[in-house]
Amino acid sequence: MPSRMSAIFLALVLAGCASGGNEVLKQQDAATVNQFVIDGKTTRDEVLRIYGSPAQSSFLNEKNEIFTYRWARATAQGQNFIPIVGAFARAYDVHKKQLVIIFNEHNVVARHTMTDVNGCRGSDHGNRRQAGDRRHTNDQQ
Repeated sequence: MPSRMSAIFLALVLAGCASGGNEVLKQQDAATVNQFVIDGKTTRDEVLRIYGSPAQSSFLNEKNEIFTYRWARATAQGQNFIPIVGAFARAYDVHKKQLVIIFNEHNVVARHTMTDVNGCRGSDHGNRRQAGDRRHTNDQQ
């Protein structure tokens, strides 16, 4: 019986958290990114070596390419596991990171920015940002 309870507890814990995206970005904050990505110096190949393929790649114009890297984690809040209440008061603690890098025509970083957002998402009438959100944006000039 104890092993069955342990298995149920483990299943609930694992069901309460999901994450995905760039695993390198997961471990970094804006200060760390700024050590690896230096405007006017870091090349496209160096960025690919550090972060791998971007989640999204696009062009600003014919000379400037944009790489976007993302990582996010959502953790279910405790009320989600309360019978009946969880159906109406479902909420998640959300942590998102995004790194956007613009390369010039010489494949060198022209500018980059990292956004790090901690917040809460609820289920009442779709996802909405709730009080207590913390945002941190670092634009390297």
